[in-house]
Amino acid sequence: MAGARVMVVEDVRHMAHFVKRSLERAGYEVHAVHHGDEVLPAIDAFAPRAIILDLVLPGKSGLEICRALKRDPRHEQLRILIVTGHSFDDASSDEIRDAGADWHFTKPVSPVSLRAKLAELGVPHAGVRPVPRVTPALQPLAGATVRVTLRERVLSRRSAPNVLALVPGADSTAPVVLVAAHLDGLGVGPVLGSDSIYNGADDNASGVAAVLEAARLLAMGPPPPAPVVFAFFSGTEQLLLGSSYYLGHPAVPLSRTAAMVNVEAVGRNLRDSLAVVGAAQSGLARTIDALQPAATAIGLTLVPDPWPSRRFWLLGDHGRFRERGVPILYLFNGQHGDLHHPGDESRKIAFAAVARIARFVALVAGRLTAPLSSEGAVP
Repeated sequence: MAGARVMVVEDVRHMAHFVKRSLERAGYEVHAVHHGDEVLPAIDAFAPRAIILDLVLPGKSGLEICRALKRDPRHEQLRILIVTGHSFDDASSDEIRDAGADWHFTKPVSPVSLRAKLAELGVPHAGVRPVPRVTPALQPLAGATVRVTLRERVLSRRSAPNVLALVPGADSTAPVVLVAAHLDGLGVGPVLGSDSIYNGADDNASGVAAVLEAARLLAMGPPPPAPVVFAFFSGTEQLLLGSSYYLGHPAVPLSRTAAMVNVEAVGRNLRDSLAVVGAAQSGLARTIDALQPAATAIGLTLVPDPWPSRRFWLLGDHGRFRERGVPILYLFNGQHGDLHHPGDESRKIAFAAVARIARFVALVAGRLTAPLSSEGAVP
């Protein structure tokens, strides 16, 4: 008996490869897709019984794909499992259910959990019958004793430290502003063409460069009104490990963190503009409006969130801070086909644009250190 066909849709290729191999070892026939715009044609060609679908993808998002599949009567029996590396709030869970997904997981997801849910949804691997819809009631077994011994041991340890720096403020007791970028990339991955080096020039060397330069500019000038902490997080591409660790061990208590600014993938796409995500949701829209003349003076146009349906303010390192009640800004110039791909190379970066954005990061950090108004926005 051959296993059912399953499609894995994940733009981080080594993660897609891991899930694919895990399911293949269990007997499934698996096809992997890495771009949202390629999913619907691939489904027509591969005809899977189920699809494991990442929520955030280049091109069409997981929700857009889910809705399109549910509108098509040909895919009425297709089982859809949404997977994301970010925690769900109630609104996100409702939106996923409304899109028609059969289930959703937060990464990391074990292969055992995926196989169990697929079987429960009627998509068995080789030699396994689907889990019946009605499970027989459990019966007590009189006189039986069950003893379970579990042993745990650490096979290896790896370290990928965060990097922190501080620009002191005029008032050392004032709430701090945290400015962050993730310093990790994907490193070496599956060979695409003849290249296996995932350079990460835009995602996220561009963000790291902008934040480093902003720190230098602030350190060279007069002290900002309040301290500014600069954080370079590791492990963002591995389920936000670095920022999650920081939140558990903050350099400054979160109750004294006035705002968090996250800078990511700012080296391409909007060459003379910068998308500012999360301002409206964090009560910081007036702050950004007030900075527009200064941004214009350095050749930069500030653009309100161009992708509100993608809910980028919930995702990434900044999303974890938002969950803890810290106002956030996400400076991000959008996805492109080279993200999480060997083609994300330095020769494609608009260096002059990154320099302008670095100056704006310094401006916004300085502005956010001003006392907060009663409405939660900087005057």
